[in-house]
Amino acid sequence: MAEMQWLRLKDAVSCPLRRGAWYPVDAVTRLEAVVTIDGKPITLPLASVEIRTTPPLAGSIVRPADGAPRAPEVLRSGYVVCPMCRSRTMLPFSRVFKVRCSGCQELFEVGWDEQDATRA
Repeated sequence: MAEMQWLRLKDAVSCPLRRGAWYPVDAVTRLEAVVTIDGKPITLPLASVEIRTTPPLAGSIVRPADGAPRAPEVLRSGYVVCPMCRSRTMLPFSRVFKVRCSGCQELFEVGWDEQDATRA
């Protein structure tokens, strides 16, 4: 059986994936990775994604570029993506160890030390 893989975007790509959210990978070829969103396969260039073999445990920090005019105002300075449900939670003002998800209400660690993979 193949090892489970997870991916998230590392570049701005026009697709239905949320920046900073991890998604289970369906398939990987030499050039592309495939995930399923809302029952539809989405193909992404490998150069635009980060892939790992361990499930995400910490929330990814996203810092929108140029104020991200489409984002709700409360999220424009940055937000944390829940590793369980992919909801966005306001970035804490201080470097706290854990935050509570605004979507699923689960408590999760913040990936402060992760590489900043997410500039929207």
